[in-house]
Amino acid sequence: MLRFSIYKPDSIVVVDNAPLVVSLAALASNIVVVAFQIDQGSVEFNDRPNLRTPFTDPSPYQSLLNSWITAAASASPPLQLAQAQQLKKDLVEAIFHHKRRLPYTYGAWQYDARDEALANMSMLTEGNATVSSDSSALVTAINTAFSTITGQINGTVVAGANAMVSANNGSAAAVNTWSYYNHFNWSAAYPTAIPSTIHQALATGGGMVGLGSYSGGFAPGTGTGYGGFANMAALANIAGASVTGVVGTGIVYTGNITHMPLNASAPQAIPAVDIFNAMLGIASRRNTLNSNRLTKQIAVGNLTTIAACAAYDATAGWSF
Repeated sequence: MLRFSIYKPDSIVVVDNAPLVVSLAALASNIVVVAFQIDQGSVEFNDRPNLRTPFTDPSPYQSLLNSWITAAASASPPLQLAQAQQLKKDLVEAIFHHKRRLPYTYGAWQYDARDEALANMSMLTEGNATVSSDSSALVTAINTAFSTITGQINGTVVAGANAMVSANNGSAAAVNTWSYYNHFNWSAAYPTAIPSTIHQALATGGGMVGLGSYSGGFAPGTGTGYGGFANMAALANIAGASVTGVVGTGIVYTGNITHMPLNASAPQAIPAVDIFNAMLGIASRRNTLNSNRLTKQIAVGNLTTIAACAAYDATAGWSF
């Protein structure tokens, strides 16, 4: 958590509880005191009443914090690398919170992006949320999937000359030939010439009875004949299916909400969908800023010297 104070009359910069004399020549002449804690700061001026002026962006004071790091590195005891890294990480964190809370413009209006304002906007839009039925998108997606599957089946299984059927029949013929030969090999009297018909009668004798066949598999036969596998019939083309009556549901925002934008002088009747979209935009912006924040935190953690920490620019590289 970033904590620092600057006292112009004494040329002192205090980080946490560590005061050091630092040149403040770069500080505006009308500034007397600057104080910052976590994500909020204030400034006192000498050309107006001593009322503190708030601010949230510590970026203008980075150069003075860098001077403090350099001075602290030569102090006794000296600043440690981990301490210098933490100070720059705290500065990155404070800049992130400043940027994420900046006003967000959607349409003609500027919206407050602070957490409490977003919570209020969310509650208001919930009252204008309704469920809408829309079957078109979901039905189209399902019908497209069915069409693709049907095309694959027709192309692979039943297209043209019925490739799968032909393969099955070829396998059946091969098995039938094997069974046919073994039928005679295991019969009592092996014929001198293989008969030309599949249902050749077996020779009688005292040998092993020939094999018969069940549909779908072989089993020891009790007769003297051979039964083969039948060919598979060609498949008919599969027709594509169409889905009807499927309903998809979604949340829609209707009506107006009375809301006070930052750039309005009076409450405005704003479409609920606009406020919802503004919140989506704020969430998207915060997500991008958080990615910037994490990248910079890692970069600071990889610095290897105190001088590198002082030179690192925490104010650069943000999405905006």
